[in-house]
Amino acid sequence: MPLLNTQNQSLGFIAKDFMLSSSLGDFFLLSDFLNKQALLIVFISQSDANSLVFWPYLIDLYEKYSSDLNLIAVNSNDPIKSPSDHIDSLRKFTLENSLKFPYLVDSDQTCALSYNAQYNPENFLFRIKQTRAELFFKGNAVDNIPEPFNSQVHYLRNEIDQLLSGKEPINKKQNITGTRIVWK
Repeated sequence: MPLLNTQNQSLGFIAKDFMLSSSLGDFFLLSDFLNKQALLIVFISQSDANSLVFWPYLIDLYEKYSSDLNLIAVNSNDPIKSPSDHIDSLRKFTLENSLKFPYLVDSDQTCALSYNAQYNPENFLFRIKQTRAELFFKGNAVDNIPEPFNSQVHYLRNEIDQLLSGKEPINKKQNITGTRIVWK
């Protein structure tokens, strides 16, 4: 596993630029997603139970907020150690689920490292300010990870609502529960 900065990014952390290919072969830059009020970057995979149960929730979240929020799913797992995260599996998943947001491949894991992402799924919600994205919330989406739709607290939805209303974050700091990214 690479050496990670163990400090969590503080609110206001500026999103790092990237150029990643999607599961369908298109290339994207961070700047492609700065045209709405908010940007959600989710590090997620095809190989762990936490991610698999989170996908339907994520798709639903995008359908609800897509007019004001861009969403990017990023898979940083090593496909050699985790064959379910091979590009062919990602492409198949994208097509079968008719994803309306990009599912990006972080093949050299530099995106995960630059964001200090450590888990799948791990949510980074950014407020867009002109030509940059400032971290508004980093954490779990819900309090019931195995059953996200049956959660009592929907942290991510609450924070999106706060951001879109022009308010300050509710949760200043939150521990993240998930499955570790599979590092090279």
